[in-house]
Amino acid sequence: MTTPNPYVPDPNASPMMPAQQSPYQQQGGVPAQGVPQPDMQQNWPAQPAAQGYPQGGYAGYGPVAPVKRRKSFKAAGILFGVGLLLALSPFIAGAIIELIPGNHGDGGDGLYWLAVAMIFYILPIGLILIVAAIITAIVIAAMNSSTQG
Repeated sequence: MTTPNPYVPDPNASPMMPAQQSPYQQQGGVPAQGVPQPDMQQNWPAQPAAQGYPQGGYAGYGPVAPVKRRKSFKAAGILFGVGLLLALSPFIAGAIIELIPGNHGDGGDGLYWLAVAMIFYILPIGLILIVAAIITAIVIAAMNSSTQG
């Protein structure tokens, strides 16, 4: 470390604020334990080991083990939820149609065909999304198990 030159102005000092002595200068050139020193960035991992900071796990002190992140099943859960909603929607629509009073068959307003059309068009999309969610969950579980070993 170098001692600051008292004749060189502090580049971080504001011209509007009065000059103050740093704790380094107040103690006659001997820095206090744990007191930040002037003109030095506060990079705690780069502090010397003599000050009692742990050495393991900080950059500059040897190899650092990479952090292994676990993959989340969030995407699989969202796919499964949307697929389940689409797969159940024809049956929910049929139950709602039953609650409406009146004739909904061929001789009436024909609302029963809505549930039948939903079975043919929406139910397969929901089943495909459920299968995609299961495949996604299996792939994520395989990736998690391969990073652990």
